[in-house]
Amino acid sequence: MKRLLRHQNHILIAAFEMVKTMVYTPYIWPQILAIILMAALALYIRYSYDAPSTRSFIRLMCLSMLWTLLYTLNISTVSLWLKTFWHQLQMLVSLFIPFAILMLALEYIGEGHWLTRKRLLFLLGIPAVILVLLLVSPYHALIRYNFRIDFTGPFPMMLTDKGPCFWIYLAYMWGILLSAYWLLLRAFRPGTFYFWNAVIIAIGLIIPLVANMLYQFKVIPLSGHNWANLAFAITSLLYVWAISRRKLFDVVPVARNMIMEAIDDLVIVLDEQNRIVDFNRAAQATCGLSSQSIGTTPDILSPIWADLFQKYLTLSSGRAEVILNSGKPQQIYDLTISSIQDRRGNALGRLFLWHNITALKQADTALRKSEEKFSKAFHSSPDAILITRLRDGRIVEVNEGFCQLTEYSREEALGSSTIVLRLWANAKDRARVATTLRDAKTIHNYECGFITKFGKRLQCLYSGETIELDSEPHALSVVRDITAIKRSVEERESLIAELQNALSKVKQLEGILPTCCFCKRIRDEKGQWHDMEVYIHKHSQAEFSHGLCPECAKRHYPDYFIEKDR
Repeated sequence: MKRLLRHQNHILIAAFEMVKTMVYTPYIWPQILAIILMAALALYIRYSYDAPSTRSFIRLMCLSMLWTLLYTLNISTVSLWLKTFWHQLQMLVSLFIPFAILMLALEYIGEGHWLTRKRLLFLLGIPAVILVLLLVSPYHALIRYNFRIDFTGPFPMMLTDKGPCFWIYLAYMWGILLSAYWLLLRAFRPGTFYFWNAVIIAIGLIIPLVANMLYQFKVIPLSGHNWANLAFAITSLLYVWAISRRKLFDVVPVARNMIMEAIDDLVIVLDEQNRIVDFNRAAQATCGLSSQSIGTTPDILSPIWADLFQKYLTLSSGRAEVILNSGKPQQIYDLTISSIQDRRGNALGRLFLWHNITALKQADTALRKSEEKFSKAFHSSPDAILITRLRDGRIVEVNEGFCQLTEYSREEALGSSTIVLRLWANAKDRARVATTLRDAKTIHNYECGFITKFGKRLQCLYSGETIELDSEPHALSVVRDITAIKRSVEERESLIAELQNALSKVKQLEGILPTCCFCKRIRDEKGQWHDMEVYIHKHSQAEFSHGLCPECAKRHYPDYFIEKDR
């Protein structure tokens, strides 16, 4: 307890000694004014806006306030030790200000993700070395040395000599700052709302930099006095004006170049007063916008576009299909209106996105006509047509020809499968067809057997194509019943076989047959003589039966006929 009291006494004594060394100077009032302005601005931004860039802006304001406060304490004391202490703390704070500005620039243009932890540690390499050298500055002359007080001015000013590392540190910090300004100005198309806001932010950040440069090179009215604190006050006033008149943080861009300038859709942003605050190149070319359009209402557009905007200005969000007739081929747009809000739900403006769907509509019309043709062909075909899922044979659509062929109703078929309905007479045929469709995507006139609902077996020709439905392969199948044709062909082939068999037993005798006029024997081509019966039988396979004609009977059996006559 006694040790704690002793420690508190030492602190009180040090504070009392510090107060004793402080002197009044009217030059502290610009610093105090700057601190008040920056604190008020930071609090206003903190409770009025909620965007990534506003958080970086608040950090920058806090660092600037701390630097200004340390400078105020520096010029208010006559103690060299205390001035050196405040001066070292100022330089320590100034190490972080350029990185706060870089973070503000990156987040304002929507690239805050670029400054990762690894990249930040890499960038902090030189400042870390400077920080170490700063902590041990009494032991070297690399940064600042020969600390002294000049009492000839209106207030005690501390003067120092600069070492080589100080200029390296200064060049590095200025390089970071200039990179941030370059990022801000190159991110937006000149003449747009965001471009001028980026210019305002850059100007506000450049003013303290210029003041600090003038101080470092002693190009100032009052030598030894750093006017950067007064520059912070001017910057704060500039930002107050920009927030109230230019809506500086109302609609913060998020990767604007990638989103707005690279797309073909028309993008137009209106604020809460229905003033045009931004647009992309596509909107500029189509709607006739220019840099002079910024801050005006859509009434300045051509009558057809002005009327369209007037029609939808009362909507905070929504979607509509808009047909634009402007003396050229009709254009159809899909209009999306989105409300732009901060995280607290405060309305900041609206984004009008006009997506040209003319080609899509034309393609949709052509597709619908094609589908109508397909539907007519599908349902009017006398052949059985069905669409089945390839992996399991599930039926998703059938036509009337299918119902007539299989004797299943449409309701019975849909949702079922060819396997459940047992349509295939041979499971091997289905497996072969499915494999062919998977590999070759098509099959034509494959002869197979089908079985109807009531067990009738049919001979059919199967043709199919693989199609995609809902990202899944399906089979578009056409089945033609050839049972009657097959039966007719079989009957015809049977008749032909019978006729061929009959004809094979018939031989024709053609030409002149040389015969004996007495015995009636026939001479063949070799000159040999044959009995007529033998020759004809041999050459025609005719069979002979024997009988008597009436004349021969009377001639050879006269007695029989004489007896009969009596």
